[in-house]
Amino acid sequence: MPKEKLVLGIRGMHCAICAQTIEENLNKLPSVKANVNFALEKAFVEYDSEKVDVDRIKKAIRDAGYDVLEESKEIEGMRKANLKISRRDNRSAEIVERALRKIEGVLDVKTEFAFERVVITFDPKKK
Repeated sequence: MPKEKLVLGIRGMHCAICAQTIEENLNKLPSVKANVNFALEKAFVEYDSEKVDVDRIKKAIRDAGYDVLEESKEIEGMRKANLKISRRDNRSAEIVERALRKIEGVLDVKTEFAFERVVITFDPKKK
């Protein structure tokens, strides 16, 4: 039973329930033991490579409705900014998100009203 370890970045989670959904999907796979961290936007996976491969693990995440980030290409060098916001309505969130997405180097924007914050993922090398 060769045990492998894998860390995958996940895009699209908006709350802890999202992380739980992904974790449950992954743990249904044979030999997989997964822990998904919402705050880090990562899945920590241990699995038997003779029973399941990485593509199947990624597919389980995508099937749950989330994107898998390729560690070496999309996360390396990226930074996150957590900004405090006051609670507004959904329309305000859409306006803020749309404006932030237009900034060069911004890769992802998530408004999290429950935590009164907006999380911006960006490439600091782009100006």
